[in-house]
Amino acid sequence: PFSKETATTYLKLAKFRLEELKEDINNQSISLRNKRNQIVYINQTIRLIDRALTYLKINNFSLAEKYIQSAVETNYLLRQKANRLSDINSAGEWLIKAFLKTNSLSAKSIAKTLASRQLSTADKLHSQVVIKTKAKISGENLAVGEGLSLAEDFLNQAQASNAGKNYAEAYIYSLVSRLLSNEVSRLVK
Repeated sequence: PFSKETATTYLKLAKFRLEELKEDINNQSISLRNKRNQIVYINQTIRLIDRALTYLKINNFSLAEKYIQSAVETNYLLRQKANRLSDINSAGEWLIKAFLKTNSLSAKSIAKTLASRQLSTADKLHSQVVIKTKAKISGENLAVGEGLSLAEDFLNQAQASNAGKNYAEAYIYSLVSRLLSNEVSRLVK
């Protein structure tokens, strides 16, 4: 069920989604500075995907996995720069799936201690952000609410995966939860 071709397909789908997003951003009438900032992150993510594809092609799954993880991180950092969250989240889902497929092929999979450490960090950060948000925001804030909800969803998935001893899932979902919690923390200030 886990094949190199599946991981390659997921990476190509994420890359396609990001290239579409880049085209849309180029066609928007926003400031040149904002366009440039968003396109820099998109290009960086696409380069990381290309590197991962190269390493998948030569069956170096450990390096491919590292590049996919970096692509996931860069993709979720892009959320802070762009207002096209659904496209970014979609590309992120493809990257997560590619990470999980590649990890299953890798000779060195994610260890329990690494997954537990990432989960613990994500959980602590999420708790701090929730407390900070309650203290500083009264009323509704759509961006903060959506980011917090998404971070909590990924954290819950990570906890369930960790309980089910699926450490690669626990690791990547914790990583994404941590990135989203950081995003919310920056929004709250």
